[in-house]
Amino acid sequence: MKRNIAILMALGFTMLLLLAGIFASEGLFPTDLIKVFKPRGSLCPVSNSTYSFCFIKDGKAHYFEISGWVTPNETMMENLLKKPHVYRFGGLVFFLAVKTNLDWRSYSVAASCKVGELYKNCFYGHIDWAISVKDTMLLIPFTLGEIWESYKIVREHYLNASNIRLKFYVYKFLEVTQLVKIGKICLEPSDYDPYELDIYVEYPPPNFHIDIKNVTYWGFEGGWYQFNMTLQLLGDVGMYAYYEFNEFGQKETLSEEMLPIYLLTVEESLTGYELWFVETINETHNLYAVPTATGHLFALRYHQGGGGFKDVWSEPQHEYLGSYLVSGNYFWIVIDVCSVYLTNNTLVFVTPWEMFQYNLPA
Repeated sequence: MKRNIAILMALGFTMLLLLAGIFASEGLFPTDLIKVFKPRGSLCPVSNSTYSFCFIKDGKAHYFEISGWVTPNETMMENLLKKPHVYRFGGLVFFLAVKTNLDWRSYSVAASCKVGELYKNCFYGHIDWAISVKDTMLLIPFTLGEIWESYKIVREHYLNASNIRLKFYVYKFLEVTQLVKIGKICLEPSDYDPYELDIYVEYPPPNFHIDIKNVTYWGFEGGWYQFNMTLQLLGDVGMYAYYEFNEFGQKETLSEEMLPIYLLTVEESLTGYELWFVETINETHNLYAVPTATGHLFALRYHQGGGGFKDVWSEPQHEYLGSYLVSGNYFWIVIDVCSVYLTNNTLVFVTPWEMFQYNLPA
């Protein structure tokens, strides 16, 4: 009798596990039940948790997990520069570790932060640049988004954000007709693409900053003041750049992309420069934070050169692939400042984390 009861209990538990797998695969069970019925040693390599999920469908596991931001090392940066799709402009770069076997519908990742009532792009993710660590682990590079042109937005919104919103686009692996929520993850069918499933994740932003270590005046040329600025990268960040070489094989100019370095200046109201606005000074003048390398004529520029980067070459053909920095490195760039921004021989450079005042020699 006891043996029969044990057999019936075992069969009953097996049926529960099978039903749980079916319902979990269709997204019908809430998260806590999925956890309860997920058997130890099952097909799922990740659990259903705050930043991960796993569904079993037709005997196959479909899983996704964000493991965290990874501080770039030299090997990662060299591998990035060897990728054929990386665009040759450069800038800061951040790596997010993602473990998944899902098929990407798009190789872009939108990373947005809340600005007022709207979400605005704070980073762009590039899956086609991703570095494969294992069969299912990717290090996805992210670069700066549009909000970094505005010192005010970064200071008031990004630095105070506990989470940013990541959006991944994958091929639909479940017949989901409505929102499914697991931890900080939401799965939602696309409104525009019947084959697409959108994955939203509320996730902490990368922890990084740039320190201004020193500023030295170099001279004045063509309406621009030139300064040698020494900086240091800190946190979960790297940087890559590209040099142009002259006919003698010497480094001449440096590619430039947006860096979170700004110049404070008091100017009359500038039409079309709302993103640069910081605060009102009086009826006619405002305080602006002029950004770096945004394509505007009077933005700060640093294409004249710089140093401290490590070069990457493809051998034996000796093809130049680019240059990079890792966290902790010091580097320097030649900052060009338009003469219209000089006030009383004083310049105030700022980053979202600090301020550096420089007084020109009399």
